[in-house]
Amino acid sequence: MAEPLESIIQASGPGDSWRLQPLPTAVNQPKREVLHRSECWIDGGEALPAVEAVAAAGRPSVELCPLCRPRVPLVPLPSHADVLAAA
Repeated sequence: MAEPLESIIQASGPGDSWRLQPLPTAVNQPKREVLHRSECWIDGGEALPAVEAVAAAGRPSVELCPLCRPRVPLVPLPSHADVLAAA
C-alpha cells in the first residue's frame, strides 16, 4: 500500500518549495511548463504548495528543470472518493 501523500510531502522537508514556469509554445501546440525549486536561478513561474507541485510533476506537459533538479515526491494523488472515505 502506498504511503499517505501528506507524510511523503512533509518528509520532503519544511524548506522545500517549487515554482511552475509556463513556456512559450507555438499556436496549436500543447502547453509546456517547467517545475523548478524555489531557489533556482532561472526566474519565472508561480510559487506552488507541495500538493500542487506533486500534481504538476505528474502531468505529461511538465518537465523537471535540468539545472536545479527539483525533488518532488512523485506519488499518485488520492482520488476524491479516497479523501471522502478517510474523512
